[in-house]
Amino acid sequence: MTINRVLLCLLSVFLVLTACNKDIQPNPPGTLLKKIVIAAGDSITDVNFNYDADKRLTGHTITNNRNIGVRWETVFGYDNQNNLVFLRTVQHNDQTKDSVTTEIDSLFYQNTRLVLKVGYSYGNVSVGTGHKYAYNSFGNVIADSSFFWSNQSFYGFTRFTYDANENIIQWEYIPKNPSSGLSRTVTATYNNTLNAFAKLGDLIYFTSIFFQGEAPLLLSKYNVTKTLEGAVSKSYAYDYNSNGSIRTITITVAGSTGGFTLVSTFYYE
Repeated sequence: MTINRVLLCLLSVFLVLTACNKDIQPNPPGTLLKKIVIAAGDSITDVNFNYDADKRLTGHTITNNRNIGVRWETVFGYDNQNNLVFLRTVQHNDQTKDSVTTEIDSLFYQNTRLVLKVGYSYGNVSVGTGHKYAYNSFGNVIADSSFFWSNQSFYGFTRFTYDANENIIQWEYIPKNPSSGLSRTVTATYNNTLNAFAKLGDLIYFTSIFFQGEAPLLLSKYNVTKTLEGAVSKSYAYDYNSNGSIRTITITVAGSTGGFTLVSTFYYE
């Protein structure tokens, strides 16, 4: 899946407003995704989505109950071909009345595929990072190379291995310095149900809206059911609305030191 295809899906399939009832609800008839609530223990994160008059995604706002009065607002910008070309995130503090730009990302394309993303934290180019993306013949991301923008020095890359069904069965993060202890290898298994994120997965991965580090969940063709990274396992369960839209995703994490459950609920209007 290329990001252009995802954006077309955003415009024509997943983000079509069909409900006459304007209440935000996790049930049909609504199909326009307006909100995701991510709960892990007593931590609750809300992701609210914003759209323009044409139902094109223009940004999102994130809040967390452990950070009262603080919200992160991200604005999306598009070019004339409807390519997503920049994101700007501003952190607002309602108590101190401060607003700080925390992240600015620029996205660059080649033959309709996203090939480069450059981001600056707090507008400081000295701490900017870049990502270069490579694809296979099916349009699947097979490599995500990371580098420091200021001196173009490489610091690591992620490699994805797919099965014949276009599912990521293994992803590896390989740092420039293998002795750093940052290496990761994750294996994944799947069922035969089409991916719940089939219309949004690429966009979420490239922009890191949420579920960071969940490449098998976002980029594969079918639903991931379990991942394994060393002694840590994650099990995935899905619940759907009657119109086929995703209602909840429950991720159960287990490891040698314990575990927890993360539940994401999707709301529509």
